[in-house]
Amino acid sequence: EGCEFWFGAAHAPHFYSWVFPKRDYVDLGTGSTNGKSLKDLMEKFKARRRVFGNGRQKVYRLPLKWRDSLVTKNILFIGDAAGLVMPFSYEGIYYAMSSGKIAAEAVISGRPKDYEKKWRKKYLKQFQLMMGLKKYFLRNDTSMEYMVNLHKNKEVQDASIRLWYGKEFSPSVFLKYAAYFVKYLN
Repeated sequence: EGCEFWFGAAHAPHFYSWVFPKRDYVDLGTGSTNGKSLKDLMEKFKARRRVFGNGRQKVYRLPLKWRDSLVTKNILFIGDAAGLVMPFSYEGIYYAMSSGKIAAEAVISGRPKDYEKKWRKKYLKQFQLMMGLKKYFLRNDTSMEYMVNLHKNKEVQDASIRLWYGKEFSPSVFLKYAAYFVKYLN
């Protein structure tokens, strides 16, 4: 058993829905920028996935845009407070821990204003790339389906895993990943 990601505007417009198997239950959910529609979207997803019954329901708000500035006066914003949730995958824990480490190192070195510069150097291009992919692939069902089909290619899968989950964001990995999309989008 593995995690499932489901795409479709009927239950996850501009987002995705998920199924994560747990030991004693199944964690499933969906995303939306419209909190009022979540209950209806969730019902549509459960029907598509053929999940019946109701369990415990929780709603979480994700910061969907990172702050223009991570440093204001003597305040350093990290994690969710800085909006450091990766666009497209909506992953936040890794970036919260990493931004905390970068901020702590800047404070310890006596140069707290270096935090933002170091974060931007390490992650800004990755966040920008993922924002572009999100805007392109999650805009409608046709583009979502194209993204899923594109990721059936082993080279694209390997590049995605290195970039998204391995956090390998060297210039060579970035260029190789971008080249796959240019190659397959044409």
